[in-house]
Amino acid sequence: MVGLRVLSRCDRYVRFAGGATLSLVTVAELLLILRVYALYLGNKYILLFLLLVLVAQIVFCAWGLHFGKRVPLPDGFPGCVLTGSSQWFATFWAVPLITDSCIFLLTLWRTVRMRNLTRDRTMQVILRDGIVYFTVIFSANLMNTLIYFLAPEDLKAVGARFEILSYFYLSPH
Repeated sequence: MVGLRVLSRCDRYVRFAGGATLSLVTVAELLLILRVYALYLGNKYILLFLLLVLVAQIVFCAWGLHFGKRVPLPDGFPGCVLTGSSQWFATFWAVPLITDSCIFLLTLWRTVRMRNLTRDRTMQVILRDGIVYFTVIFSANLMNTLIYFLAPEDLKAVGARFEILSYFYLSPH
């Protein structure tokens, strides 16, 4: 009876953890969108475009999370790890690739143009930080997407925690 209670908690926890991850990613993306909005001097079309991309990301990731489940661990192994029961679960990592790419390309375009015009050190820092952030986050999401499609069933969620930590430590504070 105790084992069933633990499994039930674990089943609920993995959904909560997935939702919390989605919330964390959304906050990080919003901060980056605000930075791009500022780079483009308050251009409402840029803001609208990026917000639409973010809303699409949230919808697709929430749909993918719907297919999330607990990884069945062998007896004696504690832990609650989220994985998916469908190919749709990979949208949890694949869709942010699009959002991050849009943000990065807009940042790259603006900072390179502004840096060449003004020789401002601030643009160099924004460009450098944007490249580092994009490289780490894009790589983590791409790795998780590829692992989910190519790895054996019991290894599909192996890189998920790295992605969460990357968003936490690299997001602009």
